[in-house]
Amino acid sequence: MKVSSYFRKPLFKWIVAAIVFLIAVYGIAGFFVVPGIIGDKAQQFVSGKFQRKLEFEKISLNPFTLTATFDGMRLTEPGCEDDFASFDSLMVDLSSQSLFRMAPVIEEIRLVNPRVHLVRSARNHYNVDDFIAFAAEPKEDDSPARFSINNIQVENAVIEFDDFPQNKHHVVDELNVSIPFVSTIPSQVDIFVDLAINGRFNQEKIELTGKARPFFKDKDGTVNIRLDKINLPAYAGYLPVKPDFDLKDGKLSIDMEVGFGQRAEGQQGLTLEGNVVLESLLLAEPDGKPVLKIPEMTVRIAHSDVLSGKFDIGQVLLKGPEVYLDRNRAGQWNVERVARFSPADNTGKNHVGAAADASAGKKDSRPFSVSLGKLFVENGELRVSDQIHVVPADFSVRNFALDVDGIVLDVAEKNVTVDRMVSAGTEVRFVHGKLKFQENGKPTRKTVQKAANEIGERTGFGFRVGRFELNDWAVHFENHDAGKPVVTKVDGLTVALDNLSSDDKEPVQLSVKANVNQKGTIAIGGSMNLSPFGTDLDLDIRDVDVRFVQPYIEDFVNLSLKQAELTVKGKFHLAQAKTGMKGQFAGDAGISRLTTVDQLSRQPFVSWKVLSLKGIRADLAPLSVVVDQVRLNDLMARVILSSQGRLNLQDILRSESGGRKSLTESEEKNMVLNAGSSISSRIPENEGVAKKKGRPDYSIQIKKWWIGNGKIRFSDNFIKPRYTANLVDLRGTVSGLTTNPDKQAVVDVKGRVNGAPLVIAGSVNPLSERLSLDIRANVKGMELAQFSAYSGKYIGYGIDKGKLSFDVAYKVENDQLSAENALVLDQLTLGEKVDSESAVNLPVQLALSLLKDRNGVIDINLPIGGSLNDPEFSVGGIIFKVFVNLIQKAVTAPFSLLASIVGDTEELSWVAFDPGSYTLSESGQRKLETLARALEDRPGLRLEIAGKADPDADSTGLGKKMMMKKIREMKARRSGQDIGSQQVTVSDEEYPDLLKRLYGSEDFDKPKNWIGFSKSMPVADMEKLLSQHFAGKKDDLIRLANRRAQAVKDWLIEKGNISEERLFLLAGGLRKTEGTESGNRVDFSLK
Repeated sequence: MKVSSYFRKPLFKWIVAAIVFLIAVYGIAGFFVVPGIIGDKAQQFVSGKFQRKLEFEKISLNPFTLTATFDGMRLTEPGCEDDFASFDSLMVDLSSQSLFRMAPVIEEIRLVNPRVHLVRSARNHYNVDDFIAFAAEPKEDDSPARFSINNIQVENAVIEFDDFPQNKHHVVDELNVSIPFVSTIPSQVDIFVDLAINGRFNQEKIELTGKARPFFKDKDGTVNIRLDKINLPAYAGYLPVKPDFDLKDGKLSIDMEVGFGQRAEGQQGLTLEGNVVLESLLLAEPDGKPVLKIPEMTVRIAHSDVLSGKFDIGQVLLKGPEVYLDRNRAGQWNVERVARFSPADNTGKNHVGAAADASAGKKDSRPFSVSLGKLFVENGELRVSDQIHVVPADFSVRNFALDVDGIVLDVAEKNVTVDRMVSAGTEVRFVHGKLKFQENGKPTRKTVQKAANEIGERTGFGFRVGRFELNDWAVHFENHDAGKPVVTKVDGLTVALDNLSSDDKEPVQLSVKANVNQKGTIAIGGSMNLSPFGTDLDLDIRDVDVRFVQPYIEDFVNLSLKQAELTVKGKFHLAQAKTGMKGQFAGDAGISRLTTVDQLSRQPFVSWKVLSLKGIRADLAPLSVVVDQVRLNDLMARVILSSQGRLNLQDILRSESGGRKSLTESEEKNMVLNAGSSISSRIPENEGVAKKKGRPDYSIQIKKWWIGNGKIRFSDNFIKPRYTANLVDLRGTVSGLTTNPDKQAVVDVKGRVNGAPLVIAGSVNPLSERLSLDIRANVKGMELAQFSAYSGKYIGYGIDKGKLSFDVAYKVENDQLSAENALVLDQLTLGEKVDSESAVNLPVQLALSLLKDRNGVIDINLPIGGSLNDPEFSVGGIIFKVFVNLIQKAVTAPFSLLASIVGDTEELSWVAFDPGSYTLSESGQRKLETLARALEDRPGLRLEIAGKADPDADSTGLGKKMMMKKIREMKARRSGQDIGSQQVTVSDEEYPDLLKRLYGSEDFDKPKNWIGFSKSMPVADMEKLLSQHFAGKKDDLIRLANRRAQAVKDWLIEKGNISEERLFLLAGGLRKTEGTESGNRVDFSLK
């Protein structure tokens, strides 16, 4: 059969016609019917399921090319006309292979200008909640549908997100998505699907590329994420917790490859590799004060398996980081304040803290480790402001650089290891005033230890650093507490630590070198253990300025350092023991160019050129120091010995009771003596102090101390008024200086005091709490004119000339003091009278005349003694009392003083005569001999002589004398002799008869007998009556007194060799006998 005839058959025509019809129907349905049905069904589904309105401007379907185009789609929000989503067009090209694959195979999908508007209306409520709920509904068949989609393209998409709780509006625009292929068909699931997404997120560029096999058994793939300078503050509100700091600025850039997949064993896999760059980071407190600035930080992450807990960071680079630490007056640091978190507004309950608490203390069984190949810090800065101190402290670090190699963090093993840490060229600056520390200003080792233990218990981590280095650091200390800033500059600081570890079994090797203030050097080397803490160090410190320690010792001493340079060379060992910290030092030390002042008066206290200590052996607990040799050159010091025998050097350290005490202000009491005051009222009030008995709880021994070219301004308050002297050119030794109260140091020092030679020798224990001394000091020929102002204040006269030599000896044993104060004043000549309230109210000129010998020398010895424990005992008071008594004795009993000077005890102020006589007796002549010797040795004294007559005894004596004269005259007449009555002698046999004749011849009332005649009387009665009859009258008594005075004067001139110019007669007078003091005598007074 021919083909043409076959086509002409009716059956064929019917078949063709049917096919044409079907094609026509297929075309009409595809072009005109199906698009409407699709649109209606879609609208009905969306409206019924989601209460949203779905609209299309046009739906086009080409049944022959199997392409569909949806134009002008618009989807509204539920129950309103607001747009939720829209696009300009969506083109879907279905492949004819779908028939053979028995699954949809799409050649191409292209979506143009889609727009989506997402809204978060409240916490956990979005405008897509209905879609999410629909997607979460359980499906009858969870197996993935078979499909193959190729050439997926999204062009110029826009996603807007309004976050009303955060009051934020986010926009993703210019979004383009390209996915070449995705399929669940078994023969294609092992083919990688490539992904390319790019666009902008809030004006910042984003880019994601990658490949994956989402339906392959491993579901593996990679995604390359590129984010360019994302503005972090815009997203701080989406943190799960709300921090107490403000993220002021920060740009995040990410170039990261994220790998993912599922292994055959069902384990998930997630890897990271790439770079993270953080720029312009600024964290601040709520008030705007900065806490952290990071201009740039780059983190280079090597291939890291996240879910396996293994992070490998190749390098971290920090450029110019700035850290600001600030502590307020409440003692809280800003990092503590900003590290607190509270629930964020966009979350429910804050579970972060609870989760952390629940997991605390539990060891994570999952392995987790971080290794860091390199850490670089360039040009870092740290600034610290501490407001807790009286004057805020400022601490800053500049140009901080850090290079760290080989960091490994193993969380499972709780261990951190670092191969090497190096920091170079950093500058540190610390400026502060008065510092305030915890525990009443006294930081303790227990406080530091407790803090360290708490950190260890809290973290539980161990660490090890192979080598830690600081190279060429510079540290600037500046203290403003003392007014003028004290500046200490440390440069060239090099620190090296080897094997720094939390393992206490391995010691740390330590090396420190530095220059201090361009002159001093520090070199420390050795080993150190962290737990328990201990060190074995070699110290070599030379000429280091230590003025910086003054603010830290200010409250414990009474002096201030103006200059001091420390040198130490030796071995230092320190170890923590159960009973406390133990330590030893062996070596040499010294302080040179020292200058100190009194904290209160700001007057110079102690300075020297060199203080060198050789052969030191010191223990910390209990404190014990032994020094073989000490050399002190060019000393200048203010030394004061108190009225209790305490040196001001013992008050350098403040007492436990606290309070400052002047080291340079000497004791001065009011020494004004009123005319009518008693001696006891003139003695300075005792300043007794309680003395601590027994041995101290420390031990100090200095075997030999050499002193050269010393200068000391010394005030001795043992003597009141106080004595001050300038001691120069001091040289000598002190041997065996110790705190042992049973031993004394031997002193042998020579020098000059106020220009005169000085020698000090003896023994003393000034370091002992219980004073013991046996010291003798002497000075020869000190000029006194230089003390004219001093003498004018206390004795009321200046000094024109004179020299002083003294020899003093003090001995204190068992709190009993005995002292000798021998003073020799040569040619002391007082000047003009000086008005002074402190001057003694005594005739000083007279006293000096009494004390001066013929050569103009005054030699005085003032011995004292007493118990230092007696609250009424005052060394200065006793010496002053002895001195004042000496002056008073010169006034009230000058002749007793003269007698004691010439070695006699007899009273020389008067000479007695027999009643009625002016002839010197033998005893009277002996007195005059003693008085003459004293006057001869004191040519400056003048003697006044006053004769006295007793109205009773001398009157009777004159009468008896007249009676004897008449008896002698009567005998001379009877014998016819022509001689004076004084040459007539009357024998005992003759006397009664002559007396009777004289009695009868004199006319006066006589006793009568019974017949009226004169009564016969015994010899004694006749003597009495005749003596009364011839008794002298007043004129006779005055003449007798004057003749007595003349007799004494004549004797002193003729036999005593006293010049007449020094003797003065006073008018005679009457004086009755009172007690043992007779009136018939001659009185003396001195001028």
